Amino acid sequence: MRLTLPSRAVVLGALLLMALLSGSLLLVGGSPVPYRVALPSGRPSPTPPSGTLIEGTIGSVTTLDPLLASTPAERDLSALLFRGLTRLDGDGRIAPDLADRWRVQDSGRTYTFVLRSDIRWHDGTPVTAEDVVFTILTLQHPDYDGGLGAAWRGVEVQRVGRLSVRFSLPASTGGFLTAARVPLIPAHLLSRVPVGERREAEGARRPVGNGHFRLASLSADEAVLVRASSPLEGRSPSATPGDPLDSPGPTPLPLEADRQAGVRRYVFRFYGGQAALAAAFRSGEVDAAGGLAPEQVANLSGIDGVEAVRYPRTLLTMVALNLRFEQSIFREPDVRRALLMAVDRKRIIREVVESQARPARTPISPASWAYDEAAARGVPFDPKRAAKLLEAAGWQKRRGNWWRQGYQQPVEFEVSSVDRKTNPIAYGVARQVAEDWRVLGLKIIFQAYPATDFVEQRLGRRRHQAALVEVNVGLDPDLYPLLASTQAGVGGTNISGYQDRELDRLLGAARRYAVPATREARFDELQVMLGRELPVLPLFFSDYVYLIWDNLDGPTPRQLATPSDRFWDVLTWRLADDTHE
Repeated sequence: MRLTLPSRAVVLGALLLMALLSGSLLLVGGSPVPYRVALPSGRPSPTPPSGTLIEGTIGSVTTLDPLLASTPAERDLSALLFRGLTRLDGDGRIAPDLADRWRVQDSGRTYTFVLRSDIRWHDGTPVTAEDVVFTILTLQHPDYDGGLGAAWRGVEVQRVGRLSVRFSLPASTGGFLTAARVPLIPAHLLSRVPVGERREAEGARRPVGNGHFRLASLSADEAVLVRASSPLEGRSPSATPGDPLDSPGPTPLPLEADRQAGVRRYVFRFYGGQAALAAAFRSGEVDAAGGLAPEQVANLSGIDGVEAVRYPRTLLTMVALNLRFEQSIFREPDVRRALLMAVDRKRIIREVVESQARPARTPISPASWAYDEAAARGVPFDPKRAAKLLEAAGWQKRRGNWWRQGYQQPVEFEVSSVDRKTNPIAYGVARQVAEDWRVLGLKIIFQAYPATDFVEQRLGRRRHQAALVEVNVGLDPDLYPLLASTQAGVGGTNISGYQDRELDRLLGAARRYAVPATREARFDELQVMLGRELPVLPLFFSDYVYLIWDNLDGPTPRQLATPSDRFWDVLTWRLADDTHE
């Protein structure tokens, strides 16, 4: 079972992150320190009513089924309306959510969960093992067309009690507890709705969730959520004494059980594009906004009273060199090191993504629990040393170009990316990489392609030479699909074609279940080899920047796989007017 980069869908789906136009997937991150930039107050319009947070988001909502959510707005709403068995805490470690506890057996092949007995759906029905089984069978159904199914292929799920469920995996998988964050859906309401018809079903527009917020209203312009256990929730128009909607809502996160959340009413307003959202935020129409382009973030974060909360993401921007052929000019590790050494990554981060990213040493993020600074060997920007490495590899500089020994033509290759229309950030990064290599003395052809051509014709058919791609390596960084020899063929997810038995061993060991200290040691060993061999050229990890006015306090950075993960601590968020109540 693959939990990240799981299938050809990520082949080309994770790679396609840079080909998509969704604002939440653009490079809109930030520098590591400080994570949070505070400025004096200067909001131009009044704050909203007490306990109400208004957020602007791009796009519309066609479904609120959490297993089918695809737009930023749908994912954000689903993250507040629904919960899974597990969650991540502030350190990125697995913690219980709907599950009370679990047991791991058979060296990580069997997981048994016991659910909490105090959790209810928003209609008052208890959450049980039936809901867990129903959710997983939905993800495995042939008619399911959402993006969450790949992680559950080959997984057997069995109800072993009213509140107990067992998963049997085809192989030991250390990242399974991270996958168990998948939101549950209510079996008692959806079991009679065919999987292929759920997107348009009543439950997709008026969902009954199990999260800390429930849906109060939804229109074309906005969605209103209220705390499921908030005193402000009140009764629904049809509620009568004893109505299930009046039953206690979901219990807060364990660490926050004794706190009353400051945000009791959450309003999402939908905007047609980044310009409209940026204008709404600037005017004070909304309290918060995310998913804006780097230049918009840079402009808005300079306004008095605006705070830029920067969340490190698992989204890696890298150059995938094609290493498949014996005559490949990139086969020598020193050549790959020289190429990376010639790229001014700090300049790219500063000028192309407005300092909203951080350099990558390996495909494992510096913000990850699996990262070890001592094990991850860094490659500095040093063009002079890069030239010496090429010379040591047998290359010669003649007439302003580099020549390989025994070849009659100077070294020349293509740097490719998606075109500017598809993703201006990825396009700009690729152009700067190409320019840095030209400065080194290489003959570079820069070519940008429409998204479909780039993914299917260049990457999919292995016709690329040096391709700029983005890959989401996930919160549990399983690099096996990206780098394993078994994935190097056509149709596989190993874009570079790098093959090495020792790396395969390390990749397999890192993805298997073990106690945290053992897994960390395995990842340390893996990072040493990744830094030495450079099977791909890591450039940077982007951040997600969440802009808020200073009437909101609480959002705290933690590594995100998707922008909607930022709600991990929403129960601790407070609005300035709370202090006056």
